[in-house]
Amino acid sequence: MKEITPTNPLESFQTIDAAINDNKTIPFSLFTMFRQRGNARKAVVIWLIFCALVIPSSVITRLFEWTGIELTVGSVQFYVTVYIPMLFCVPMVFWYDYLWAAIPAYFSTFLVGYIGGMPLEWLLVFSLANPLSLALYVLSYKVIQLRPGMNDLVSIVSFVTISLVASLAGSVGAFIWAYANKVGLNPAYLVWQGWWVGGWLQAVLIVLPILHMTGPYVERCIASIKPTDKNPKFGDYKAITIATISFVAVLVGYVSVARFISIKQFDIIQISLVDDGTLLKIQNAIDGMSYPLYILLTVIIALIFLTYKTVIFWHQTLIKANQQLLDKNRELEELAATDSLTKLFNRRRTLEFATAEFERSLRNQQHLSILMVDIDKFKRINDESGHLVGDIVIRDVAKRLTESVRPYDVAGHYGGEEFIVILPATDLDNAIQIAKRILSKIVQTPIHSEKGNVAVTVSIGASSLMESDIDLNVTIERADQALLAAKNAGRNCLKW
Repeated sequence: MKEITPTNPLESFQTIDAAINDNKTIPFSLFTMFRQRGNARKAVVIWLIFCALVIPSSVITRLFEWTGIELTVGSVQFYVTVYIPMLFCVPMVFWYDYLWAAIPAYFSTFLVGYIGGMPLEWLLVFSLANPLSLALYVLSYKVIQLRPGMNDLVSIVSFVTISLVASLAGSVGAFIWAYANKVGLNPAYLVWQGWWVGGWLQAVLIVLPILHMTGPYVERCIASIKPTDKNPKFGDYKAITIATISFVAVLVGYVSVARFISIKQFDIIQISLVDDGTLLKIQNAIDGMSYPLYILLTVIIALIFLTYKTVIFWHQTLIKANQQLLDKNRELEELAATDSLTKLFNRRRTLEFATAEFERSLRNQQHLSILMVDIDKFKRINDESGHLVGDIVIRDVAKRLTESVRPYDVAGHYGGEEFIVILPATDLDNAIQIAKRILSKIVQTPIHSEKGNVAVTVSIGASSLMESDIDLNVTIERADQALLAAKNAGRNCLKW
């Protein structure tokens, strides 16, 4: 068997993953995932096929002139734009993560602008519009922990609201397009309204049902390549703050743009009208519509701020409560694993560690040795000096036992006056040297008690893992038989 550096024994009981992804998204690591094969490689291949199909689909919007399509519902007239790539990129944000969706979204927008002849310097900026929209989705679901399934009312209402704000954020691309192509206000207005209204309707009427119907299935398919989160957490302080600021900025931007467009349209009308009375009425109408919007916006911002402060308060309260709960759980786990008299691992926890080391030793072809230690003539100590002195003797022997072994060895209280020592990555020769050190440590100094000094010795049985050992009990039984031989040989000795 080969020697390797042993690990700290406590690491055998730590099962929490080193890297926790709060929202169980897939890290964007194309080459690493492709080298892993299996489901990870399949996910990369699917994404590459996704990009190959989604990016060219943006051309359909331009070929069929699906930009600023006029619709009338009752007496309400509005404009929508049908943009196919976002039908797939929004679900990708929830299924994979931001970069997986933002990259095809960027290049699909880039392709549309390139075909339209947009200057390169503006094209690079214009292409960021839809990734900006996707960023609002990411910020939102990181804060409120939306699941892709959208199978409850809160998730559905949250998605409808988030998609509206995200569509408004992305519609800034309309003004970049208008400025770069030097078009007038009216075409810009049609593109702007079509962008955010169409994006929102697409998200609500198509993307939301897609997520609802396919979300659970997709989650099951990609569960094996998502980081496991055994400590799910509410969105952190930073994400909540950025999301709140972003939402307020989008709302302020929307009202400001609406006001700006109204004023510009008034300026156009003013040129063709000479009747000051009519102009004044139009101006009053614009102001009468604008100022209530600003008042409503102020109220909304105030509500958002109060909600933000409330969320942060409860967020911090939950963090504190969660930390206290974790501390209590660790304390309870320690109590459940520790023998109250000796402060060593109890029998159950020691055997758990021993089993893990046994399996690891077989798997990695390592050595593993076990010592069974028994206090000699302990019954006589109890009978002559009392049980309190007996407890002192057990505690002191446990202390000397711990001082005699290495940091990565585990000494446990096996029961009564008997102890067990697990020696990872240790062959029989080295185990014998450690056992001799234990014998010397215990016998060299009597144990002090209120009833006088008590001379104590121990007997030790040692065994090492053999290839024929089918389970841990075989190795322990061999050490136990060696301990019995040490007792029969006169005690205060070592047998193996």
